[in-house]
Amino acid sequence: MNRKFLIYSLLIGWIAGLQFVTAQNLTLAKSYLKDGEYEKAYPIFMQWYQKRNFRYDVYQAILKIYFYKGDFNKARRFATEAYDRYKNAVFLVDAYHASIRDGDSLSARKTLKQLDQLLQTRRADFLPVARKFKNYGYYNQALDILSRYVTLNPGIAYLDMAEIYAEQGQLQPMMETFIQAAESKPFYFRYVTANLSKYITTNPANRYNRQLKTVLIRKITNNPQPVYLKLLQWLYVRENNFKQAFIQAKGLYLRGKTGKNDLFYLAQEAFDNRNYLTARQILDFLKQEAQNNQSETGERIKVLETRIERELNRNNPQKLNELIPQWKKRATTIQNLQLRQQINREIAETFLQLKQYPKAYQFLDSLIRTTSAGKYIARWKEMQGDILLLQKQFDRAAIQFTLLKEENPYTETGYRAVYKTGLASFLEGDFDWAHRTLKTLKKAADRNIANDALLLDFIIISNRKPGDTIQAGLKAFSKLYFEFFARNYRKLIRQADSLKSVFKNQKIYDDILYLQAVAAEKTAQYQLAVNYWNEILTYPTEKTLREEALYHLGTIFADYLKDYSKARDYFKRILLDYPQGFRHDQAAEYYEKLKTPEL
Repeated sequence: MNRKFLIYSLLIGWIAGLQFVTAQNLTLAKSYLKDGEYEKAYPIFMQWYQKRNFRYDVYQAILKIYFYKGDFNKARRFATEAYDRYKNAVFLVDAYHASIRDGDSLSARKTLKQLDQLLQTRRADFLPVARKFKNYGYYNQALDILSRYVTLNPGIAYLDMAEIYAEQGQLQPMMETFIQAAESKPFYFRYVTANLSKYITTNPANRYNRQLKTVLIRKITNNPQPVYLKLLQWLYVRENNFKQAFIQAKGLYLRGKTGKNDLFYLAQEAFDNRNYLTARQILDFLKQEAQNNQSETGERIKVLETRIERELNRNNPQKLNELIPQWKKRATTIQNLQLRQQINREIAETFLQLKQYPKAYQFLDSLIRTTSAGKYIARWKEMQGDILLLQKQFDRAAIQFTLLKEENPYTETGYRAVYKTGLASFLEGDFDWAHRTLKTLKKAADRNIANDALLLDFIIISNRKPGDTIQAGLKAFSKLYFEFFARNYRKLIRQADSLKSVFKNQKIYDDILYLQAVAAEKTAQYQLAVNYWNEILTYPTEKTLREEALYHLGTIFADYLKDYSKARDYFKRILLDYPQGFRHDQAAEYYEKLKTPEL
């Protein structure tokens, strides 16, 4: 028994070892291929292909080597033999491409005829065959196959056709086929809008926006189907034209083609884009239509209504004071705990905005005593800690956040509490303790918390002077940072101007500029923000701040000043100069949306 077990063990170990060695060889071959060492890669791939089960990546690697070496005849024979062996229709497309590259038009025609006959009996293969043609750049062949077999899977086929038209720059057929895909089944609507998002921008003058609008309006005029109205509503939302989007949405609702939830989400999106008046108009319409104000939609309306009222009266303290009792009463009518706490948070935030710190602290105390849900208690305690910071009671705030961290270890709340403990030390002027606290958050689970901690710690490290017991620069900056935390942005900008003359030739100067630039954006002073960000670019500063300046300049010109050419230039500089930068992916996304011609 022991002897048999030993033999089996050795056999299994030998097989496993052989598989491991083979896998290692294949990895080595892929490495050779990546480095362009085709002569070394080819024999390993070919040995695998001849002796083992079929793997598409191995087949593709061999084909790629043939094409690279210019052995198109070998590539054609290899692809044809692979088809004869495995009956995969896309191999015939590879053979066709090899024949074209080899200048053998006769073989190409024969392969195309064979493929046509094959698709008549294996019609389900039309999609991978068309996509293979598209990948090789044979758009006419791909479109021909897609148009002949579109009825088998219309949604996907139309999406593929639209992408081919897009690559060819044929805008009208592109939009027509995207719309046909949306018409095929309701399920495909989201896929259509996801694909259109690559072309449609916030700029109504963008040629893709104009073409889609032209086609949709023509179709609506002739036959106002709901799918056309939905697509036009989506287009207006993309352009931040929520007034027109609401007109389309209301038309759909009155036809019974959309529900109250869809209208509410439109109001929410309008609010998120600071279109508060349109958001309120949508909610007023919903309230007129609502039969039950205590439904979940009715309660969500109350929450959003509170947020809109707060934003519209942000600069009117008297009106806000009048609204707070109404909001408290409104909160008591809401059954859903989460929604009720959202209104309570708005009330607490308003107290903070009005700098009524004792009232805010007392209100949060009452919430803590009457709330049983732990996550809400943690939220209210964190806000109490923020109030202590705003009152410059830094020691009490540090204790509050330390206790909060112990009550919520290894959670987002806990990590944020650690960050604010470090912030309390920083604002108080204890930079060594702040550094020791903040550096522990560099690998925090929440990236926003980690980045905030990293930025503040970076400021401490780069400006702290060894042996300097005064640390005048950091102390001045910490006072400025307090105004930033307190959202006193206009005050911050004024104070920073006086500080810059003192610290002109010191490292802290660009950090002061950074705070000014962000504060200017927060107060919608975009041209002033542009001036500050450009000053950072002309100042000999760290590359992290330079990249941040380029990104903010790009977003300002793209989203607010509507100068898309300048925006593209700034994003392009990030892509070229900071390929591993923190903002690279976001800049690439913006650049992709803005790179198309506007006219």
